[in-house]
Amino acid sequence: MIISGDSDLVPPIKAVRKIFPHKEVFVAFPPKRESNEMRKWANSVFVISKKKLEACQLPDEVQNKFAFKIKKPSEWL
Repeated sequence: MIISGDSDLVPPIKAVRKIFPHKEVFVAFPPKRESNEMRKWANSVFVISKKKLEACQLPDEVQNKFAFKIKKPSEWL
């Protein structure tokens, strides 16, 4: 499974399909990042919903064991 919408990954998909013809390649596109070229070479594709992606992220702010706070960039989902 590849989680990306970057068509630069088409050559590796083609290689996997050639070397391992019985293996299946699934592509999960992030929201608004679909690639027709990847869609063409993958066995199956789907889009990860924005809601699902948000549910899988860490909180906006986390604190490590030294009380150092790390904040998520505001431009991220």
